[in-house]
Amino acid sequence: MISLYTIPLWFLNYTIILGLVFTIITLLVGLYSIKIYKLSMQKQSKIFGVGFLFIAFSYFIKTLMLLIPFSKLHIERIIDVSTFSAWTSLGAYLHILFFLTGLITILYATLNVNNFRLFSLILALTIIPLTLSTLKLQAFHILASILLIYITGHYLMCYLSYGTKKNILVFLAFLSLLFVNIDLIFSQHSGIYYVLGDLLSFIAYGLILIKLILITKK
Repeated sequence: MISLYTIPLWFLNYTIILGLVFTIITLLVGLYSIKIYKLSMQKQSKIFGVGFLFIAFSYFIKTLMLLIPFSKLHIERIIDVSTFSAWTSLGAYLHILFFLTGLITILYATLNVNNFRLFSLILALTIIPLTLSTLKLQAFHILASILLIYITGHYLMCYLSYGTKKNILVFLAFLSLLFVNIDLIFSQHSGIYYVLGDLLSFIAYGLILIKLILITKK
C-alpha cells in the first residue's frame, strides 16, 4: 500500500476539482499536439501529444479513485477506513505508473530518435526500481524530477538557440513541474506542500496549453 500525501481538510474538495481540471487541460494539450502533428507531420508533436494523453489518463484515474469513496461517504455517511485507503492507494499507484509513462514518452519526443528499444529501456529503468521501492511515493517524485530535469534542459536549450515567447512558455511550464515534484517529496510532512504543488501544476499545464493554442492559430 502506498503512503499518501498529507492534504489539508479544507483542500479535499479542491483536490477533486483540480484533478478534473488537470485531466481536461492535459487532455487538451495532448489533442492539440496531435492536431499540430496532422498539420505539420512532425512526429515529435505526435509523441509529445501521446505523452500528455498518458498524463491526462493518470489524473483521470486518480480523481476517479478519490470520487468513488467520497461518493460512498456522501450517500452512506460512513465508510470503512481500510476501504477508503485501498481505493486511494490504488488510484495513487495507477496515477504514478501512467504519469511516469507520460513523462518518459515526452522525454523520448525531445530525444528526436526513432528507436522503440531506447524507449522501452528508459521505461524499464524507471518503472522497475519504482515497483521494488518500499517508499514508492518518494521514489516516484525523485524519478519524475530526474526525467523533468532532462526535459526542462531540452526546452531551455531550445529557448537559448531560437528564442521566442513560445519556447520560454514551455521551458517555464516544465520548470514549474520540476518544482512541483521536488515540493511533493515533502508533502507527507505538511499539507501546504501539496497545496503549493497543485497550484504550480495548474500554472504549468496552463502555460503549455497556451503555447499550443498560439501555434494552432498560426
